[in-house]
Amino acid sequence: MDALVCNGLGIYCGLQSLKYFSMKIYHWRGLWNIPSYRGKLRRIIAQFGPYVWVDYDWKPLSSLGRWFSVLAIIAMFLITELNTFYLKFVLWVEPGHWVNLVRLIFILPWGAVALREVFQFLDDPDITKFGRQSWLFLSIVCTELLIVIKFGWDTVTIPFPR
Repeated sequence: MDALVCNGLGIYCGLQSLKYFSMKIYHWRGLWNIPSYRGKLRRIIAQFGPYVWVDYDWKPLSSLGRWFSVLAIIAMFLITELNTFYLKFVLWVEPGHWVNLVRLIFILPWGAVALREVFQFLDDPDITKFGRQSWLFLSIVCTELLIVIKFGWDTVTIPFPR
């Protein structure tokens, strides 16, 4: 009853909404419909990769604004890396603690999606504002930086050794 009525009705309504909004309908092909073992193996391995590979050309020297944008991206990378070490020191978290690993596991995909959105913002003239993931990642990094500054001001302001 559940599969026939609820799921069947949901699939039917979904297909009708795709037709109404003129969106692409995907025709799923099962793994067992692929004739060769090599094709099945390639399909399984491709499952863990991207749908298409995009070649990124940042063109940092194309304009002054583009140059400063690339410098800002590099600064965000460096601040994110520094936050990793400063947060451990300021909040007295042991280096082998599981919280550090979880933070890094979450930061990596968020940063990748945010970087893709920033590239699309810089490269596509039709896009006029940053994506949500970029703003979220920026707010996370800035919040971490504010925590480091608040609880470790003495550590951050230590002068460089000669």
